[in-house]
Amino acid sequence: MLMVKTKRSFGRLFATGALAGATLAALPGMAFGASVPGSGSVTVNGLTDGDIVTAYQVATADLGTDGTVTYSWVDPVDDVDGIINLNSGSDLTNAIDQELANDIALAASGFEAAGTSGEASDGTANIDGLSAGVYVIKVTNDEDSTRVYQNMILSVKPVDSNGNGSFDSADVFDGGEVTLKVSTTDLEKVVKEGDADYGHYINTLSFGDTADFKITVTVPTYADYEGRTFTVTDQLVDTYFDLGSLTADSVAIDGLERTTDYSVTYENGLITVTFTPAGLAKAAAAGTVDITYSVKVDATAAAVDAVLNDATLTFDKDSVTEDYTGTVTDEDTADFYALQIVKKGDDDTLLPGAEFEITFPDGSKKTVTSGDKGLTDLVAALGSNDKITITETKAPAGYKPAATTEWTVNVSGANDDNVITLDIVNTKDNTVLPTTGGTGTVALTAAGVVLIAGAAMFIVRSRKEN
Repeated sequence: MLMVKTKRSFGRLFATGALAGATLAALPGMAFGASVPGSGSVTVNGLTDGDIVTAYQVATADLGTDGTVTYSWVDPVDDVDGIINLNSGSDLTNAIDQELANDIALAASGFEAAGTSGEASDGTANIDGLSAGVYVIKVTNDEDSTRVYQNMILSVKPVDSNGNGSFDSADVFDGGEVTLKVSTTDLEKVVKEGDADYGHYINTLSFGDTADFKITVTVPTYADYEGRTFTVTDQLVDTYFDLGSLTADSVAIDGLERTTDYSVTYENGLITVTFTPAGLAKAAAAGTVDITYSVKVDATAAAVDAVLNDATLTFDKDSVTEDYTGTVTDEDTADFYALQIVKKGDDDTLLPGAEFEITFPDGSKKTVTSGDKGLTDLVAALGSNDKITITETKAPAGYKPAATTEWTVNVSGANDDNVITLDIVNTKDNTVLPTTGGTGTVALTAAGVVLIAGAAMFIVRSRKEN
């Protein structure tokens, strides 16, 4: 693992990875003098639209009185531990490893830009008009949310391009050319229930179910993991979840050790996962890691394309600075359905006063009553293909209770608000006689009186005759 260095901010500068450079040929003499007349350019390939390249000069080329050229690191780059002697003929590619390149970039913190390209075109950007010397090259793209840029060090070498035997302002110097190497990151948030497959959308969740979430993070390679920002947050929506059914301890990362490699906090539905330097290095070696957790659903209403939660990765876009971060977000959506019972008689009369006991798939129960228009309150939240049991515990007066039924949620019958209606029809109970009013009651009562009176008269007459 790379040695840990103390870092300083370099305002949106520099990136991670391998070093690119050009050879500084063995240079004669050590006589210092004026800057070398002429200019050159540097070229970066492998860019994407919107990339901008900026050069910061970290070493100068001076022309001595005897015509010799000497390179010198500028202050404070010249104080960097392990800085190489530019006048030894060393190849920058081999002489400066990535750790030293990072330290050179840090030492250049706050430098004014020596030149900046326009936006990359066809994968290439150039910076022209650079004086002879050595440059740290940065690439930025504020719209890019996945790439972690690498450090690059290039040289612009004096050349007597017009062959007049001396350096002059017309000379075009050899500039460095390099292909950008980047490490990428990404985040994907998916959800499932039970043994189903993960996906970004789900419509099978209902009240009392458990939703299983997985956040897959692609981890970039940093030259130095110390001080890197790499945090995942996930905000659960209390409209759909029982926030108390989740704890920080139940959030896990496969292959990493809690505390040693990462920490988790959880408050008001917000999950925050922070990687340690050791954990980040281990995750980068694996390429991707999966953050998993489960939470209970307590949605109580229908919903269309509901956003369950937003997961966000916040990460450093380079390996040496702490103020140039990018973000990647992803979300899952769900449909929740509701049942509304329409209570009718067999003549299509809308019936109030019917009571139903609804049993959900998890065994929980709810009671609803039909109102004046025969409609019950909504029963929610339900998922596609959920099987619920509907028992009419009280029928409207004069009607028989409907038989208990097991009803399966068929989403094809849902309206634009994801509400599904179900007609439950009652038949009249003809075994129950009216208790007041009506000619039928009067006739029956009269007949009974006549029969009783006749029987009494018969009994009295029989006694007298005896």
